[in-house]
Amino acid sequence: MKTSAVIASLALVGAACGGDDGGNNGGGGNDETRAALIELINEEGMPEELLNCFVDTAMEVFNEADMESVLAGGDPSQAAEDAFTEKVAECGG
Repeated sequence: MKTSAVIASLALVGAACGGDDGGNNGGGGNDETRAALIELINEEGMPEELLNCFVDTAMEVFNEADMESVLAGGDPSQAAEDAFTEKVAECGG
């Protein structure tokens, strides 16, 4: 699959959640990784606050191998996907 299930779910959750929140869950990593995630996730033009929350969550829960897989169009490990799905629910409000 060209786009990972996690990224596809990001777009769906983002569309469903609107933009309520504004929470920023921290995260880490470099600017290049962050920019790549923003470009990958923001195909649907979601509100900036929600987009930042999703990116921060991904950067917080994905290890290097998971991040490389997602940025290459694949899926993270099942454990990382589960952790992401649980934590990203906080982005919606």
